[in-house]
Amino acid sequence: MSVASQTAPAGYEAFTDVYAFAPEALTFALPVRVSLDLCSGAANPQLFWSMAGSTTTFEELQSMVVGDTLVGSVTHFSRGFGGRALPVNKDGGASDDDAAAVGSDDAAAVTNDDAAAVVNPDAAIAGDPDAASGPSDSGVAECTALDPGNTPVTETVVHADFPNPMGGVIADGTWVMVERVRYDGPGGAMSPGQGTFFQSLRFTGTAYEQSFRLEGGGMTYFGELTANHVENGTTFVIDVLCPMVRTAMSPYTVTNNGRRFIQYAGATTGIASVYDLQ
Repeated sequence: MSVASQTAPAGYEAFTDVYAFAPEALTFALPVRVSLDLCSGAANPQLFWSMAGSTTTFEELQSMVVGDTLVGSVTHFSRGFGGRALPVNKDGGASDDDAAAVGSDDAAAVTNDDAAAVVNPDAAIAGDPDAASGPSDSGVAECTALDPGNTPVTETVVHADFPNPMGGVIADGTWVMVERVRYDGPGGAMSPGQGTFFQSLRFTGTAYEQSFRLEGGGMTYFGELTANHVENGTTFVIDVLCPMVRTAMSPYTVTNNGRRFIQYAGATTGIASVYDLQ
């Protein structure tokens, strides 16, 4: 992520810098949250995001102001800013030719609302190390107050298929991620994903909570969800309640006398997230 411009696109007044989020055209299976620091005096700002495949055509997305930041959700990486659309005069142009506004000098923050192992969007670090400054977050727990914990995990790679899932009984309590393994199949040649991962799960009866933090590339990504869960043979199924309603499932295994939970994001290859019961 980097500052693309301090000048608003034609037809807009900007209350933030115009940010370029990379890699361009990266799409997400689920929305990610963006937080943009507003300049002082911003009046009724809205989030504008360039449409897929374009860096010049913008659409207004649903957003809200939290303190001095503008928070919204996006489904792809492109360009975005906080501001307002200028009134259009009868000649079809913006009524204010001096609409170029200097936005905040602070960098935006991108937070993943569902960077789970259940349906892992495999969020490669999309931040740009040359971003204007460090990341920020709205500080609002949208779905759960569960903390992702302080156990740092870096990804490793195994050039093989997933082990066969075994299922098992998942005990109530808090589980902390202790390993993240990428299985890329026999003969694979992938490298580990970047960043440091922190993730916790909490099971209480049929209730499921998840909290996630990913640090790397000069950025910090946050995510959380709440759901109801059920185990069906070797498949772990969740009906997500927050941040968006959906159903997801993944193979899983419980080992170590019920104290280790392994979740597989993929059919035969992908990410295995390993959690220990606390």
